[in-house]
Amino acid sequence: MNYADAIKAALLSVLPEVYHDWPANSPARYAVWQEDGTIGVKADNLTADSGMAGAVHLFTVDAYDPAVAQIPAALEASGLAVAFGSVQHEDVGRRYHHWEWLWEYA
Repeated sequence: MNYADAIKAALLSVLPEVYHDWPANSPARYAVWQEDGTIGVKADNLTADSGMAGAVHLFTVDAYDPAVAQIPAALEASGLAVAFGSVQHEDVGRRYHHWEWLWEYA
């Protein structure tokens, strides 16, 4: 399975509103994921191993949304390395709790 399929499947196991790059609309709860760039391990000036890195964002109006714990667990179960990035509070027509996780897939 490639990284895109792994991320999408992991997120869909947690919530039904999952988008790549931009949401189709602005539901009360949704996740967006995107690639940020490649990662690699160099040896003797050659790429010995490579992969992709990016982020997953959860936007929710629920301050205690169970997806906050479920998303990183689902990503890790799909073989991605995951780290918590940040939580922000945004008012963009709705008051969202915006959670971010950084992922890597090799």
